[in-house]
Amino acid sequence: MTLIEECYSFALSRASLEAFGGVYDESILASQIDSQVISKTALELIQASSLDETK
Repeated sequence: MTLIEECYSFALSRASLEAFGGVYDESILASQIDSQVISKTALELIQASSLDETK
């Protein structure tokens, strides 16, 4: 499991507790979002940030 996947899992768990007063569990939230898109975007943002730091 990559660090991004671990962070995604943690964030999903936290969101399930906070979203709408805890009405939705992790599986319901996970079914409503595309984890691959989120992971890809996170990686792109990290890579962009790394490039900015080297300038």
